[in-house]
This record gives sequence, structure tokens and C-alpha cells, in this order.
Amino acid sequence: MNNEEKFFQPKYSLKKGNIFSLSELPDSLSEGKKSLGWPVEMQGTGRIIKGTNDFEIRYPKGDIFLSFGVVLHELGHLRQEEFNTKINKIDQDKEWSRYIEVKEKDAYQRGLERVKKYFPEVLGEMETKFQKYKQQGKLKEFSSFENLYNFLHTSIDINRAINSVPKTDNQEEQDKLEFQALKDRGIENFFKEIKESKVGEKIDKEFIEDFIMKMAEKISNE
Repeated sequence: MNNEEKFFQPKYSLKKGNIFSLSELPDSLSEGKKSLGWPVEMQGTGRIIKGTNDFEIRYPKGDIFLSFGVVLHELGHLRQEEFNTKINKIDQDKEWSRYIEVKEKDAYQRGLERVKKYFPEVLGEMETKFQKYKQQGKLKEFSSFENLYNFLHTSIDINRAINSVPKTDNQEEQDKLEFQALKDRGIENFFKEIKESKVGEKIDKEFIEDFIMKMAEKISNE
């Protein structure tokens, strides 16, 4: 490299140590909420660690198609505020519920768009596997992986239910109110459908974390 050449590095990066698999529900989840049949697959995080340029991804190490879908969603959260200026224009103090809903919808759309753009072959491989399971009589309610992924958008109702409850200083009372709001919104049925869509194959840790690293590199260069 001569002195006139410049070396550029992406602004953001993902360290292997900032990828976490989640195989159990968090201790912070109340027993009432767990009694709704809360799936391991309905948890995850995609963010930039505050004060750094480091990505962090937490993904469910659960059933293959559900877990892959959640991974796409969490990857959709990375840098989303930079590309969707509507998010930052929402006053979080006054419109928290709307702020969360806009972010969640954006992440679902952005996550699918990114995998189609950068690694369509991975999506194709997942679809081929999906159709093989359908031939075995599983996944009866869904025609394709993307159809299942769109179904996962129902998870936004979890946020709607919880955000509809006024905040109290009594955590036990707060949990009861949130539990009832989730039940009233039919989240128990959503969780039941999640359970029925499982095929019995866990997401492979090596495969998914390699995919996450490759996707993070592409996102860092956007």
C-alpha cells in the first residue's frame, strides 16, 4: 500500500462475543406471563451498544424457522433509525407505544429486505427445507417461510398489550395488569399457533451465528 492509498473501515462492527443465544425464558418474565405458553422463540435483541459502534444480537436458540425469523427481525433493528427518519421524529415520552410499534414494523420489513438483498441463497435454502417439512405434514397453516415470517408480525400485539397498561409502582400489580392485557388481546392463542408451527429441529448455532456475522458486515457498510 503506498502513502496515497487510504484504508477505510466500516463505522460499525459485530464482535463474536456480542452474539448471545437464548435457550431459556428470562427470570424477569413473570409466572403469569409464562403460563400463557410464552415460547422461547419469542425473545431477541438487535441493537447498537450505547456509547459504542458495536452491534449486539441476542437470538432464540429454538425451533429452526421461528428462530431464523426472529434473527431476521433483530437484524432489521440495526441502524434502522438512520434509514427511517420517522422513528426519531416520534416523541418517546409522549408516544412511547407508537414509537415501539413503528420500530417493530420497520424491523420486520427491513430484516426480510436485507436477507433478500445480501443472501437470497440462504433464504432459498431455508425455503427448500421448509417445503420438505410441509411434505411431512408439518407447517400446515403456512405456504412458505415468508408466510410464516409474516405471521410472526403478530408479536407486535405483545407490545400493544403491555403498552396499553398504565405504569404502577407495584411490580406485582403491574404484572397482573399486563398479564390480563395480553390475555384479552389473544396472545395465548398466538403462542399456541407458534407451538403448533414447530417442526422439532433446533436452529444450528454455527450456521446462524456465521449468518449473523455475515449480515452484520453487510449492514455495517450500508
